[in-house]
Amino acid sequence: MLEDAAVEQEGGRSPEKAARHPWWILAVVLLGSFLGPLSGSIINVALPSISSSFHIDLQTVKWVVLIYLLVVTALLPLVGYFGRWIGEGRQYKLGLLIFMLATIACALAPGIGIHWLVIFRGVQAFGSALMFGMGPALLTMYFPAERRSLAFGILGSVVALALISGPPLGVVLCDLLDWHWIFWIQVPVALAGVIVGWILLPPDARHSRPLIPVGSIACWFAVVTALVLLSEAFSKGLWFDYWPLTAAVTIAALLLLIYSETRPLTLFNYTVLRYPAFWRGVVAAVLLYLTVAIMILLMPFYLEDYLMLPTWEKGLIFAASPLATAFFGPAAGHFADRTGFRLPVIAGLIAFIVSLPVMIWSLAASSLWAFFIAFFLMGMGSGLFSAPNYAAMMGSASSAQRSAASSMSTLTRNLGFLLGLSLGSLLFGLLLSWLASPQMMQAARTGELASVVPLPVFKAAFERLLMICTALMIVALAFSLRYPNRVQIRND
Repeated sequence: MLEDAAVEQEGGRSPEKAARHPWWILAVVLLGSFLGPLSGSIINVALPSISSSFHIDLQTVKWVVLIYLLVVTALLPLVGYFGRWIGEGRQYKLGLLIFMLATIACALAPGIGIHWLVIFRGVQAFGSALMFGMGPALLTMYFPAERRSLAFGILGSVVALALISGPPLGVVLCDLLDWHWIFWIQVPVALAGVIVGWILLPPDARHSRPLIPVGSIACWFAVVTALVLLSEAFSKGLWFDYWPLTAAVTIAALLLLIYSETRPLTLFNYTVLRYPAFWRGVVAAVLLYLTVAIMILLMPFYLEDYLMLPTWEKGLIFAASPLATAFFGPAAGHFADRTGFRLPVIAGLIAFIVSLPVMIWSLAASSLWAFFIAFFLMGMGSGLFSAPNYAAMMGSASSAQRSAASSMSTLTRNLGFLLGLSLGSLLFGLLLSWLASPQMMQAARTGELASVVPLPVFKAAFERLLMICTALMIVALAFSLRYPNRVQIRND
């Protein structure tokens, strides 16, 4: 067991004063929570400029994005494992500082080389994992239970706004200035977060150093890496020759992780899964974000390569989801604080499920308004579901479990996205092979998809994949029908 130790004297308000003014803590968490998604979304539109600057192909420059997802997902369990030892607030401030320094290094990378840019993006992801994984813990620590869902709703809105603002801001910066300004623009926000965090976050209690489960950590890293390579095999058109090998490596790494976690020393804190709100929330969140990732993976191909929509129309369609999330998130949080968690969680899942048949109909009709409505319903469902779900998950954990619960609740988003990208790629390729021929599966790569796969075949495969997603979301809804309306506050 970890033992509490005395609180060290350092910068920051006293815990008592912070508890009286939780909105200041929310302000600090919002700064870091805005930076992480912004950094992830703004970089995508800059990939062609970075590729041209370093004279490399787009498949190579994708690692600027992939390394971020890989490092954040791999490190989130460790963030929870060491958060209680280091202290949630101290770790959050350290993450902000590392993120800021790595962002400056990324901006200076043009004179260094693409490999250094990838490395610095990995360091940036390390800082993002430290702060993003501890955000829910800080909100749970300092917000009273009757206001906590609203806080999580505001947090979800800020994340959605970061996702909306990233692509247009990246386009403007790359067109008017240069791609390295997508990093410079983040430095003042990160610096403000470091300063405000040092002033407002109270000092933490230190705890005894935990034992390190080396075997489980190594196996977890192998699982995450294998999932990334699985999705890469699809994007590079290597499915026909290499997907059995990558799938076998993924399964072997997963089996080794399961074996390692049967040992006395584990990476994940499984005690939080005893609470109905937590394990039901994990299942529903992973399936929801898995479905969102599949949409993000395939919808750009359809809108850009097949329908050839102009940029503003694509942006309008994709903006519908985060705009709806930004609106409905705080409303759902406020409602959950007053009436309980179950109704907004179930309503959110139902809205999300309804969006999928609408999306299937949109593919058949090629209606832009139907696409907009489908994405709006998807964002509405995500907003209604996420705030009360995270509040219930974090509220059900005890103070000793808080860091682990915080990183695990954040991990559901990244793990869902990673599973969606890898399994979605696999299923889509198999559907192309089944509907047409194995050559279609082999040709399904970024540069050749529209020219090799006929539109009716693409739509048929995509529609069937959305039907699978609908079935998965119905499973998530079934698990959530007995979602607890309130959770017992545990301070042990």
